[in-house]
Amino acid sequence: MNREEEIRLVRKAVRGNPDAYGQLIRQYQEYLYRMAFLQMKNEQDALDLVGSVILKGYQNIKDLKNPEWFKTWICLHRRVPDPLCQNRVRRTVLRRVPHRRHRESLS
Repeated sequence: MNREEEIRLVRKAVRGNPDAYGQLIRQYQEYLYRMAFLQMKNEQDALDLVGSVILKGYQNIKDLKNPEWFKTWICLHRRVPDPLCQNRVRRTVLRRVPHRRHRESLS
């Protein structure tokens, strides 16, 4: 997809065309997954985060002011506080960091 076609699709999506939004997501789904995996460090959690990003993006596409910035804009939705994802990150970190008593027994 060239830049002009992407901008045309973004404008359609902003006006409420779900097919245009779907085409944009197909264009960036792999990129979104890679970014989510870097953050979540787990395939299932990354897929859940991408789903959340896609939904939030669809719900808020009307707020996108500059169609040229769609990729940046959609990626920023992964930084929107999402309690589900925050809890998963916290659990993942806790699994990786040994409990204090466990660390002491290792010494």
